[in-house]
Amino acid sequence: MGIMGDTFTEVIVPVKRNAGSYALQTSMVILTVFCLGMGMFAVSLLMWVGAALIAADWFVFRRLNLEYEYSYANGDLDIAKIYSKQTRKNVCSIALADVIAAAPEGSSHLDSYRKLPTIDYTTGTAEDMKKAFVIVANIKDKPTRLLLMPNEKIMKDMRTRGANKVFLN
Repeated sequence: MGIMGDTFTEVIVPVKRNAGSYALQTSMVILTVFCLGMGMFAVSLLMWVGAALIAADWFVFRRLNLEYEYSYANGDLDIAKIYSKQTRKNVCSIALADVIAAAPEGSSHLDSYRKLPTIDYTTGTAEDMKKAFVIVANIKDKPTRLLLMPNEKIMKDMRTRGANKVFLN
């Protein structure tokens, strides 16, 4: 689309769970079962601890199932976290006017921005990091690197609208 055309697209990026998240989930279940079991047979206080752990398990397990949603409309990018495919929380909004530079990870256009604080909104895997797109933008009045996994439509429209600061190589 041209500059005058409207562009809207959404991308859902599921975060891949790592071994640490599986270990956390397993250890929480074991601890909960242990406390409930010991509470029934030995110390009743452990029954109450087990009940509290059930609530904690529910809260933590919902947070482990995470997706990022990128909503792009005419140069504005909104990023949201979606927990357990139910709860949506807006985490970041970027207007193209706030973008300092944007290019694929590893691009020479980003060399002077490598030491900035970085926020990762990708799948979290090393293999996908090679395909990540970096947007350097002013977030809360501080230059910040955002790692994303946008689709080609978003990148091309950003390039069309911000040709002097968005690079596709």
